[in-house]
Amino acid sequence: MAFARIASARNSGSLTPNCSARSRACAMIQAADTFFVASYVDDAQGRHVDAAHRGGKAGFVPINAVGSLTIPDFAGNLHFNTLGNFLLNPKAGLVFPDFATGDMLHMTGDAEVLFDSAEIAAFQGAERLWLFRPRKVVLRPAALPLCFALQADGWSPNSLMTGDWQHAADRIAADSLRSRWRPFCITRIVDESSVIRSFHLEPADANGITAHEAGQHLPIRVRLQGAAEPVLRTYTLSTAPSDGAYRIGVKRQGLVSNH
Repeated sequence: MAFARIASARNSGSLTPNCSARSRACAMIQAADTFFVASYVDDAQGRHVDAAHRGGKAGFVPINAVGSLTIPDFAGNLHFNTLGNFLLNPKAGLVFPDFATGDMLHMTGDAEVLFDSAEIAAFQGAERLWLFRPRKVVLRPAALPLCFALQADGWSPNSLMTGDWQHAADRIAADSLRSRWRPFCITRIVDESSVIRSFHLEPADANGITAHEAGQHLPIRVRLQGAAEPVLRTYTLSTAPSDGAYRIGVKRQGLVSNH
C-alpha cells in the first residue's frame, strides 16, 4: 500500500530581481543541495526525453539579479545528455525538492550552456556553467510523499571538495592581483622530517588565493635579516587545487630554506 500527500499547487510566476529569502520559492533554491532537470529533443524518430540530477554544496545555485539561475556543471558529468539536449533545444524543466518538508518547486524555462566564463575556472570542480531563465514557477506544498533528515556526517565527500560562489568571487578578485607581490601569513608549520617542514600560508590582505594546478610552484620573496634586498625563491605547492589553501614543503638546504 502506498501513501501519498494531496497537495495544491501555487503558481508563483517567474523569479523576480528582488527575490528575497522571504519568498518560499527563492528560499528553497538558495538552500538546495540537489535538484533534478529534464530536457528533450525531437527528431525523425520522435521525442527523446532525459532526466538528470545535479548536486553540490547547499547554495550552489544562485539567483542572479535578473531572476535567472547559474548552475555549475562539475567534473564527472561525462554523458552530456542534458547539455547536448540544451544545445539543440534550450528548453528545461527543473524540480527542487525540500526533503525535510516535502515541498516541491517546479520550474520551466530556457537553458543556455556557458563554455567561456571567468567563473568556470574560479569555481572549484566546475568544468562549465549553464544558465536557466524560468518562465513559470509552481510551488507544490507537501507534494513529496516522503521526508528525510540529514545526518551530521551525511554530506558527499565529492560535494565537499567543490567550491562555492563566495570562494569563486574571491578567486576572481585574487586573479587580478596575480602579477603583484602579496603578503601572506604563516598559519601553521609542520615538521615532516628532521630536515623538511611544511608551511601553511593564508593571504594577509583579506583577498582570496589564485587558483592553481597540480605541480605548480609559488614564488616567495623573503627579506633575510641583515640583507639589503629581498631574496626570491620558488617552492612547489603541495596542496591539491581543491584544498583552497597554499602549502609549501621546504628542505633545510640553502640560504632561504635554512632561514
